[in-house]
Amino acid sequence: MSLNFGKIALLGSGETAPSGKKILRRIMQQERKRYKVAILETPAGFQPNTEYVAGEIKNIFDFSLREFINSVSVIPARNKKSILSPNNKNILEPLLTADFIFMGPGSPTYTVRQMKGSLALKYIHSAWKKGKTLCFSSAGALAVGKFTLPVYEIYKAGFDLYWEDGLDIFRETGFTNTTIITHWNNKEGGKHLDTRYCYMGKERFMRLKEILPSEALIIGIDEHSALLIDFPHRKLSVEGLGKVTLFYNDSTNKITIEKGQTLEIGSILNTNTTKKRLFQI
Repeated sequence: MSLNFGKIALLGSGETAPSGKKILRRIMQQERKRYKVAILETPAGFQPNTEYVAGEIKNIFDFSLREFINSVSVIPARNKKSILSPNNKNILEPLLTADFIFMGPGSPTYTVRQMKGSLALKYIHSAWKKGKTLCFSSAGALAVGKFTLPVYEIYKAGFDLYWEDGLDIFRETGFTNTTIITHWNNKEGGKHLDTRYCYMGKERFMRLKEILPSEALIIGIDEHSALLIDFPHRKLSVEGLGKVTLFYNDSTNKITIEKGQTLEIGSILNTNTTKKRLFQI
């Protein structure tokens, strides 16, 4: 079966910052069209201010990017156990016509619990297969890989190191065992606390790597930066203030993609010591 996957943008952070606006503008400029945008509240659905969080993102599309916008819908798919559920087809209707779907800040593990097996995820995947653009930022990006980092559980609550099963949206493309790490170059800890690698720090992250399968593909995305995966043209590029780091867990070779660089998927695969193909569409 021939699949016409659309583009995917993975943002490391900063979706509402000036850098995030520039990244979103760059994505939308690539096609001469006006978008129907759908914003999912799900990642922040547990927060009392979830409506405000989604509203801030909506304002970016409505005002900062208005020349590219046809309409913007916020989908309050917050909790499977409520009327505002990601299985409620009435509130999910904008996903059926959207050509740009955004899912952003919140909790990655909450996102996985609410979205896994949901009607919302089915609609998103269907839209992507039809060539629509998906944009995942921060927690949303963490959640869509094969393995998801439980950031709050480890960093805030002191859980033992582990990985959650993620939404694994890339599985049909050959991006198997993909793990996305946002906030890759975080420096909030200052001089006394290493908060790189999404607040894990080097020592914890190295131990977390040991838990992953050897063939896992790790994608580290700097803050205020984005990896753009152009499936139709089989290219990778980076926008924003930083870079993206890709490597297989069983390889010492790392690929760094700088801002403005565009790489063929094949050039990435040549450094894979297992010689497995990433791209099988």
